[in-house]
Amino acid sequence: MFLFCTHGLCAEGHIEYNYKTEGINRYVLDNGLVLLIREVHDRPIVAVDLFLRAGLSAEGEKAGSGISHLLEHMIFKGTAKRGPGEIDRQIRSKGGDTNGFTSNDYTGYTITIPSKYALFALEVLEDAVFNPAIDPEEFEREKGVVMNEVRLNEDSPERSLNRLLFSTTYTTHIYRYPVIGYEDRLNGLTRDDVLAYHEKNYTPENMVLSIVGDIEAGEMLREVKGLFQGHPRSGTDPAAIRQEPLQLNTRVYEKYYDTGQTHLSIAFHSVELANKDLYALDLLSMILGDGDISILNKKLREEEKIVYGISAYNYTPQYPGLFVISALLDHENRDKVLSSIMEALEGVKSGDLPDELIESSKNKAIARHVFENEGVSSISSRMGIDELTAHDPGFSTRYRDGVVSVKKEDIARVANQYLNAENMTIASLIPKSEENGEEAPRIAEKSGLPIESVTLKNGLKALIKRDGSLPIVHIGVYMKGGLLAESDKDSGISNMTVHMLDKGTSLKSRGEIADFIESKGAALGLYSQNNSFGISIKLLKDDIDTGLELLKELVSSPSFPEPEIEQLKNEIKAAIRSEDKDIFATGSNLLKEKLFKVHPYRLRKIGNAQSVENLKRDDIIKFHDKYYVASNMVLTVFGDLEPLDIKNKIEKAFSDIPGGKPLFNDKREGAQKSIREERVKMDKEQALCMIGFHSADIMDKDRYTLEIISTLVSGGGSRLFTSIRDEKGLAYTLGGYQVSGPLAGYFVFYAATAPDAADAVKSYILEEVSGLRDAYLSDEELRSAKNNLMGKREMELETLGGESMLTGLDELYGLGFKNYTEYERHIESVTKEDVRRVSRKYFDPKRYSSVIVLPDGTK
Repeated sequence: MFLFCTHGLCAEGHIEYNYKTEGINRYVLDNGLVLLIREVHDRPIVAVDLFLRAGLSAEGEKAGSGISHLLEHMIFKGTAKRGPGEIDRQIRSKGGDTNGFTSNDYTGYTITIPSKYALFALEVLEDAVFNPAIDPEEFEREKGVVMNEVRLNEDSPERSLNRLLFSTTYTTHIYRYPVIGYEDRLNGLTRDDVLAYHEKNYTPENMVLSIVGDIEAGEMLREVKGLFQGHPRSGTDPAAIRQEPLQLNTRVYEKYYDTGQTHLSIAFHSVELANKDLYALDLLSMILGDGDISILNKKLREEEKIVYGISAYNYTPQYPGLFVISALLDHENRDKVLSSIMEALEGVKSGDLPDELIESSKNKAIARHVFENEGVSSISSRMGIDELTAHDPGFSTRYRDGVVSVKKEDIARVANQYLNAENMTIASLIPKSEENGEEAPRIAEKSGLPIESVTLKNGLKALIKRDGSLPIVHIGVYMKGGLLAESDKDSGISNMTVHMLDKGTSLKSRGEIADFIESKGAALGLYSQNNSFGISIKLLKDDIDTGLELLKELVSSPSFPEPEIEQLKNEIKAAIRSEDKDIFATGSNLLKEKLFKVHPYRLRKIGNAQSVENLKRDDIIKFHDKYYVASNMVLTVFGDLEPLDIKNKIEKAFSDIPGGKPLFNDKREGAQKSIREERVKMDKEQALCMIGFHSADIMDKDRYTLEIISTLVSGGGSRLFTSIRDEKGLAYTLGGYQVSGPLAGYFVFYAATAPDAADAVKSYILEEVSGLRDAYLSDEELRSAKNNLMGKREMELETLGGESMLTGLDELYGLGFKNYTEYERHIESVTKEDVRRVSRKYFDPKRYSSVIVLPDGTK
């Protein structure tokens, strides 16, 4: 676990930054509950989070059953006062969100909501956690839902490998069990088991309540005492934990899996959170495998080109954790990869570490902590978890000093102590094609200040906003394109071009660019989606000048080195093969092909293997020259800055970018005249049903009604959730979403379910669609959907990156950067008749496309 922080003055050579960590009010109630309160008045939002020492490590003899996780699913399902689905509906109706999660050491429940409903959120959370009804029928349905989730996890190579790694590395410790449980043990759980577990573990002395937002601390303390003080301690001892014995030899475990590449993880027994070696090991993980300039990335990915990706992290829970190195590779390179990793580790053990790499890793750690403190949800979560795991809500503050104090010899010492063969476990997921002897595929607005707008003579539009709540600046460049700039022949070129921007410029090599990003603790983002592509950088305010200069250089003068193009092609083709093995990606791609015959949305965002392979350097240069022009750019600079100064710097840096007039793929799709259906099979445990309809573009006012509809059918308490999951227990993941842009988009209903229920689930979805067309919609449902959307919009605007991208894209698409100020009015204007009208307009039961993905062998 990484907990990054800053505090006080930094040692010479490190980022110097005074961060306000005071303001945490800590109280302990008479019954042992720890209460943390912090006032943050930037936006009218509050996060109310409750963390309990009731994760896997508390399960005792029930370990492996997933009882903590199953109970977490039941907590928001209803109480004596609130029936099934009522909690989610009530919170959504007030513009809030609920969430729950379970880990090895704790379970958490969160409510983020407009701050005027803070007291209501507290009351709901207290009722849910202490008085769950655990209705017998609901319990059996939810157990079925969780069993579907278990099977779905097996369909994910990352989760499957993680489960394999932990069960092999730990032989006696409770961490060897998956948090979600084994299907047979989960199936054996009874309602009485869960009630007994709740009675033993959901007690005040096991709880940390964290409240952060636009609230008054004294009032919150009084309310919490009134609600929580009366609950007694349990008086029972926590479950005993067997210690893991010393590992004496390397362990190797391999599993054949339906994947295009080998997924490899190497684990070494590490330390618990409270261990003094935490800091050196965390820093070592960053030096080895965090970012382009890390040792393993430079050696294996850039120089030797034997992995598609490689990373490292140090997991430090309550008990001794794991130091993990993970890589994605072609199986034929597995031995080379292992050998190269061991060679790199030997170099670290000898103390052969560049000082600048150590310093940049420390700076990155400090910057990450600053970035983690954006938004009340992040602050509240960090405080609560720090208190629960380290018994100190300000642990992150002291952690920073620990990281900064690490010396080169400390890193060499822990590498020698922990990263050795006797302490090593190697787990791999190997493509099934290897099992059959076949050749595997080769690498072939927050402060209330206004946004200012500036248009340069070359046509570039810039948006500038001052926000001094944190010493951060977010700079983004957004350009129209993505699928709108592609055809079947050059599918994937938008994605490839944007991801070549940081691979070298006329002035800097890829390594020099990475060095800059890492040394500043900055975060660089590159993306290409349906309607646009872009680049952004988030960094501390003192680095704004060099950040602005770098972004301009990346956008205007990339060198597109041929070797980097070939390497990126290999990585994209690997991603395509992974997508082809993913049930959701497969279903979505097939559905788009069914919905569209000429519309650019039929294309895959990352392209297909053939189109990517055919792309040449000249094609990329031509694409860059055509679309990376000033008339197609919106530049956003938001954060702790001086607007007038930034205007001058933008004018100086970006005024020489050519104007240009790019053309886009604006082919419109004709009306669908019949039902189009497809059924495919994959080597998966679960089935997936997706139903799609043509819908509106972003200029059409119907988009707001479609957003309302997406909320009506998505999330806890929604129509699909209540009907298919709560009442029938047939799906774990389900909902609906709207995709739109300058061209008319599409609306999708989906559900992951058991194979024998796929056709039934499709029918149930169509029944709910029919209900929308007939507008059997209550005032309460509509009000709840509106509040939920407006609450989510507030949360989207909470971070600089979110506000920057939202306003930048609105300006790019012609809606205007002030469009977000009209969002509430548009949503509020939607009526029940609009829902009925729009549903009838777009959701024609005789004109839709559907895809059902089934496991191999299904009849």
